[in-house]
Amino acid sequence: SNVGNYTIVPSGAEAQNYSFVYQNGTLTITKRFLSVTPDNTTREYGDYNTSFTVSYSGFVNGDNAGSISTDPIATSEATQTSDVGTYDITCSGGNAINYDFTYNTGTLTVTKAPLTIGVYNATRMQGQANPNFTLFYSGFKNNENYLVLNELPVAICAADETSSTGFYEIALSGGSDNNYDYTFINGTLEVTPLTGITDLSAQGISIYPNPAVDKFFIECESLLLIKLYDMLGKEVLSQNAKDKTEINISHLPNGIYSVRVISKEGVIRNGKVVKQ
Repeated sequence: SNVGNYTIVPSGAEAQNYSFVYQNGTLTITKRFLSVTPDNTTREYGDYNTSFTVSYSGFVNGDNAGSISTDPIATSEATQTSDVGTYDITCSGGNAINYDFTYNTGTLTVTKAPLTIGVYNATRMQGQANPNFTLFYSGFKNNENYLVLNELPVAICAADETSSTGFYEIALSGGSDNNYDYTFINGTLEVTPLTGITDLSAQGISIYPNPAVDKFFIECESLLLIKLYDMLGKEVLSQNAKDKTEINISHLPNGIYSVRVISKEGVIRNGKVVKQ
């Protein structure tokens, strides 16, 4: 029987000296307490909260969640931007004909999100210092970038100025963050022979001296334009050319530069020059 008031009806008494006048009583059935507990759950940093579920304890007479008129709603104050940690899951708002709800608290655990950090491959000539290695990232949440990270990893390469030509691993290590779990992708440094721009000289284009100090010359017929780029791909010089062109590089820092030579016929050739 559902919650409510029910009449208690007396009858059937017998006595030699008495007759009976019956008066009804009342049986009151009250709501039974039903315990509601949000289920513990886990998600990664930066994700939306999933739909929380709840568990019940205290049903009788074969009742189940279908006996509830209005399901309780479980919520948490944690949002996409909430840091890694634990947060309460609370619930409220349920209603049932025969049950009063006792609400408990569950736990949402926000774990670190995976973040892949890699280092770009690099090239330098023998006898030169290693360039500044550049990192790349994949997996940021909430439109974040590397500026939010507590500590960046370090890119280390065993090659130095005395290393022979060949390939050397650029290894990432260290670093940590409260909200991201790092996975590293190492890169490769190629140390090339200090031979200047043989790829251009093989095509009839003379560049000298190479390595250069303050200036170098490019000599070839039908030249139109000469461009220089640093190791990050930034254009640092653009100059119209003639059959023999002097290139002033005194204002540039020491290092390796890519040379792009464009002929009057529109042919593009690429090479390298070293400034010491």
